[in-house]
Amino acid sequence: MNAQAQARGRGLLQDRWPDLLAQILPGGCCGPSFAASRNDGPNEMFPPMGCQGQFRCQAAGCLPIIGRTVRSDSIQFPIPNPQYPPISGWAVEFNTAYLAPTGLDRSACALRRQKSADCLANHKISMLTALRQSDSVKVIARECERNAAPFQCPTCRREVTLRKGNIKVHHFAHKPPVTCSRGRGESEQHLQVKLAIFDALGRESNVADLEIERDFGASVADVYARISGTPVAIEIQRSTLSANEINARTRNYHQLGIYVLWIALPEPALTTSKYSPSAWEKWCHATYFGRVYYWEQGQVLKVVHFDPYVIEVPHSTWYEDGSEQSAGGYDRRSKRWRKPRFGVPALISASFRGSSRQAWTGGTVVVPECSIYVDRQAKWWA
Repeated sequence: MNAQAQARGRGLLQDRWPDLLAQILPGGCCGPSFAASRNDGPNEMFPPMGCQGQFRCQAAGCLPIIGRTVRSDSIQFPIPNPQYPPISGWAVEFNTAYLAPTGLDRSACALRRQKSADCLANHKISMLTALRQSDSVKVIARECERNAAPFQCPTCRREVTLRKGNIKVHHFAHKPPVTCSRGRGESEQHLQVKLAIFDALGRESNVADLEIERDFGASVADVYARISGTPVAIEIQRSTLSANEINARTRNYHQLGIYVLWIALPEPALTTSKYSPSAWEKWCHATYFGRVYYWEQGQVLKVVHFDPYVIEVPHSTWYEDGSEQSAGGYDRRSKRWRKPRFGVPALISASFRGSSRQAWTGGTVVVPECSIYVDRQAKWWA
């Protein structure tokens, strides 16, 4: 990109900052911490109109500076705004070298949340259920009409808006400013999977007390049901959940006498011969005795075991100081890669049982004592 285009990009970043925030962060929030960088020279930061930006050099750990241009690979600045409370841990990166000369290329804005790759999903706050204020009855968004408003969030009791469009899943959303964490980090796919499991279990005769978004105080189960008399909390994993949060929820269910089933969203990369499991998948693999569950359709789950992935180290010879040297000629296990091995697909209502899991620690994986809902099939791996 030439200098003229880069200058144009910098102008867009400055002139259209309020629009930029409104497009990327619902509600035009000015509260999160932002970071910006350029690859063509010094960083130039432009705070939103009407906000006071306090800049801090993230890379060098400098003292705060106000409204200056600095040289750094990355700088972040919290923007205090009383209308939108700060959300800790957020960051947004803008690389002006990717801004199109004729307009803002939203796909070129690389968003990241510290400790998470899914920044947009983390900020989005959507719920499938809310309380109807007139009678305090919990209702599902798809079954409501706007004339039944107002609605309340079951957690914070603040008013929420019913959103029923033609594209996205019908849901409730908090009115700004948003301070409640209920529903945070749930993507469109997450909501769709939650509804699909709820609907599929509702057709089974051995399923009772079925409820979507069941509140248990310290956690909200995506779907809760008694399956053949066993209390089960179904949790669909979000990329924004840390290992500590997953452990905390799992312990909470154990203390309540509820068996938990953690389910991952579909993962196309599992069809390859080698796969790099995330920290969360490693946790599930250890917790569920060598199994990870991925949603496929309805109440059908793919069951996957991760075999070691073997790397061949070729044999080689060379001469050093007149003598022949050799190395390699053996196989080693990869630290990163695993080989997915599929079991028989499992039905949540028929293929699982409750089981107690003792606390276990291995490497970086820590599994608390817990009650898990695990499939019944025997090991299909060596």
